[in-house]
Amino acid sequence: MLGITEMRRRIDRLEQTVRTQQAVGEQLCDRAGIDPGELDLVARVDDEERRLIAEGKAIMAIKHHRERTGSGLREAKEAIDQASRD
Repeated sequence: MLGITEMRRRIDRLEQTVRTQQAVGEQLCDRAGIDPGELDLVARVDDEERRLIAEGKAIMAIKHHRERTGSGLREAKEAIDQASRD
């Protein structure tokens, strides 16, 4: 069993790794001229989902979004709700 000190040390290393990866991702986006927000595939709604929204079939749009992106229910619902407002 790990002690609190060892767990904290591992968490600190993981947090540093995430910060480093985020910085690299931002640098790559800058070099490629891409807005990092465009890479958020979970938040994107495709044409099929927009069609379902327009037909009043939000639940089907959420289901399609989840299947397409592998996102959870909350993320899919938020994406579809946002697209419904746009």
